[in-house]
Amino acid sequence: MPTRRSFLTAAAGATLLPAFSLRPAFAAGEVVLATFGGGLGGALRDILLKSYAEKAGLSFADDPSGPLAGRIRAMVQEKNVIWDACDSVSYTAIRLGRDGLLEPIDYDVVDKSRLRPDGALEYGINYGAYSVVLAYDREVYKDSPPSTWADYFDLQKFPGKRGMWQYGYAWEAALLADGVAPDKLYPLDTERAIAKFRSIRDETLFFASGAEGIAALRDGEVSMAILFSMEFAKGAIDSNDRLACSWNQGLKGSTTLVVPKGNPAGPQVAMGLLAHAMAPQIQLELAKTAYIGPGDPAISASLPKEAARFDPNNPEWADQQVPWNDEYYAENEEKLIELFIDRVASN
Repeated sequence: MPTRRSFLTAAAGATLLPAFSLRPAFAAGEVVLATFGGGLGGALRDILLKSYAEKAGLSFADDPSGPLAGRIRAMVQEKNVIWDACDSVSYTAIRLGRDGLLEPIDYDVVDKSRLRPDGALEYGINYGAYSVVLAYDREVYKDSPPSTWADYFDLQKFPGKRGMWQYGYAWEAALLADGVAPDKLYPLDTERAIAKFRSIRDETLFFASGAEGIAALRDGEVSMAILFSMEFAKGAIDSNDRLACSWNQGLKGSTTLVVPKGNPAGPQVAMGLLAHAMAPQIQLELAKTAYIGPGDPAISASLPKEAARFDPNNPEWADQQVPWNDEYYAENEEKLIELFIDRVASN
């Protein structure tokens, strides 16, 4: 079982890594996109970055080593920025933007009309959507599957081992399971949530990545897991839908593109990349390939069935979900990660 020290060391990497990358220094005429790798990172490289570079007459490179908030902060403060744009989330865009570390979005270049009303941020664009969902094994629960976070925490009615991220990302799930109303979640009652998490602590497997979580569910190590919707989608497809999920009370967030202040290729090149991310064909292909919800509502409305079934904005379940409070996470994310590791995930 991992110790508190090993978890905290990993968490420090999630927020405080120095501006180090294995890729070479920026080359003239090159646009560089930083991602977290995996299916979404690959799709951003192959669908977005490559086509934009060809259109703009640039060479391109992707860096899948992870543009964590701490790395962006260190690069900008040290004036050693090697990324032109970064895949991120909306609350990180809010936090880093307020600290003067990101370029403001030029909406003369980026078409604001293609974004959802909450998608046009001052320092980022919400090009896609995801949800944190309750994933489960159909073969275990047959005709009586779990459908709420209360079910996830109910080991008597729904026996079996549980899986969740070792960094948390599910405080709201614990509180909703404990009876807190969706409109009363914030500020988070962390002590109440910790008690709920610890009530199933002995039957919980903590994983460090979505791939680990899917593998644990697929291989029968756990019968339910808390997963990001795009991770679940790949598991559902690869298992021929043996793995299923409940969108009810899903925790809905946004995938966001940001531009570090002082990016090597210059703000105009980076803004062009962000504008290209909202092009209809790019939005469609990202949804079909990476299983994120489109940032453009018009594309959501026209998705083919195979992609629509993984779209958090699908009208069948859009209103069943609970949106993240980005302002709250902008101020509290790092503290919440350390608290979860200290009080829940480690010995």
